Amino acid sequence: MFKKLLSTIIAVSLILNAFFITYAGANLANDSLSFVQQGNKYIYSNNPEQLLYSHLLGGIGAYTISQSLTSNTNYSAEFSHINYTSNNLTIGVMICNVNSTAQTVRVYNNKYATSGPFSNYTSIGASVETNYWNASAGYTDYSIPANKTLFICSTVVSHGNIATGKVLFKPLANNMYAKVVFVKQGSEASAISVGGITGDGAPQTTATYNTDTRSTTYNYSTAINKRFYLSLVSPTSPAVSNSNESESPLYYLPNTNPTLMGNYGINYFITFQNATGKTLRITPDWASVHLNGYTSQDYSIFNGSTWQTIHFNDNSYYDYVVPSSQVIKFILPGGNTGNVQFKFIN
Repeated sequence: MFKKLLSTIIAVSLILNAFFITYAGANLANDSLSFVQQGNKYIYSNNPEQLLYSHLLGGIGAYTISQSLTSNTNYSAEFSHINYTSNNLTIGVMICNVNSTAQTVRVYNNKYATSGPFSNYTSIGASVETNYWNASAGYTDYSIPANKTLFICSTVVSHGNIATGKVLFKPLANNMYAKVVFVKQGSEASAISVGGITGDGAPQTTATYNTDTRSTTYNYSTAINKRFYLSLVSPTSPAVSNSNESESPLYYLPNTNPTLMGNYGINYFITFQNATGKTLRITPDWASVHLNGYTSQDYSIFNGSTWQTIHFNDNSYYDYVVPSSQVIKFILPGGNTGNVQFKFIN
């Protein structure tokens, strides 16, 4: 009786051990990172991603988001939209002063906006991020009259093309708003009076978040698997969830996705330990890329001294040698695809 019971216990133990080893192995295929959320407040506008003629309220234009601002607080604002209105549009970030006196907004050199063919979506998004982060230090103060507005970062986009831009700014007074606005070219003076639109139900996001940076430390010596994922759209196999990667919004446009999948435009700041000279292989999740109809990707990466755009041809990868500073910064630009793997190969 005892021997039979002991055999049963041993058999069950072996089964449980096999289960836990298998389970652990599945979850340890990649290391899970723990992030600190910090940086500037972040305004992101990508829904409706496709701007239609029906979105031109009064035949003039509209705004996708309107965010009240707190004085002496830094905000980064980014937009990424496609123009299908059959009109040339001016689209950008507009500051509204609803005070009874003139007030000042400080616009930093970190700003860039451009437009181009939809076929260049991934590279245009990367050019915006790279130019934004490579900007020299400095700023310009602009005085906005009472109850007036000012575009601080904008571009003109023709029908069928995309428009992307990003700007860092700080209001020096309360009772001011930031809006992402699009109006017919030539109707910019009417932008102050256009109304807001709602989302189109697609998984894209228009929202305001508390932070635009994710920071973590990665010790190469103690890391188990020597590989990890950034810009998770979702923790799909073989990726595992990272702690504090996604953030709940302060506000999001109704009928849009409150979660910024992939964390578009978010600055990932990773400090390595014991990894100088090691080679980190960066590989897009090509299965997801192909499902989205793309055969290339363009990411913005800080190489230890400057930001650069890295272009990935279909099914390719990029080998990055960790510099002596042991710092890498990574951004998933608009139009690209998340779930990006980083794997040490030596």
